[in-house]
Amino acid sequence: MRKNLKKQTAVLIVSAALAAQTSLAGYGAPLTPGDWKQEDGAWRFCDPEQNAYAGWVLTSSGWYYMDPSDGKMVTGKKSGLSVDGDTGTYYFSDSGSDKGAGLSGTKDGYLYYQGRLVEAEDGSDFQVFEVKNKLYLVNESGKVQTDSKNYKVDGNYMYKISGGTIYYIDDDKNVEGKVEASDASTLPEVIFDKEYVLN
Repeated sequence: MRKNLKKQTAVLIVSAALAAQTSLAGYGAPLTPGDWKQEDGAWRFCDPEQNAYAGWVLTSSGWYYMDPSDGKMVTGKKSGLSVDGDTGTYYFSDSGSDKGAGLSGTKDGYLYYQGRLVEAEDGSDFQVFEVKNKLYLVNESGKVQTDSKNYKVDGNYMYKISGGTIYYIDDDKNVEGKVEASDASTLPEVIFDKEYVLN
């Protein structure tokens, strides 16, 4: 059966008052109206008229991606996923109460934020990011560094991990201080500006 896609633009910029009343804290976008529905062994998120969404939806549990071809909730690791013109690697929880939600944290040694793989910028070797109040040293592939050793950035010593804590070091490998949350690099902006409804 052929399904027509009706494109709707989700408004992402909301006033602080509206955000406090209608959105999920920390996301700044309004919740997608509707509810979960299980059909044929798959979960779909449906609007109040019971039309299945495709693309991104925001619920009180987080961001979910509904396969544009059939509206089914996507789970697990998805490489080469094109979202609003930006292609990347994503991870959606594959079990538990948050099944299908975009992961914010680590999975298999890689760091994700709202489902998107977090990587150090090309040419920077390593960067520190903060996700859920925890600091991570990440390489250009998104791999979290955990080995207690010294790390170079652009050929110069910059970081040291010792006892699970990340420190700044000088070229002589002397500790200059602990890396703080305020020192963390800005997380990649994850923009979900489109929402679709299957009719």
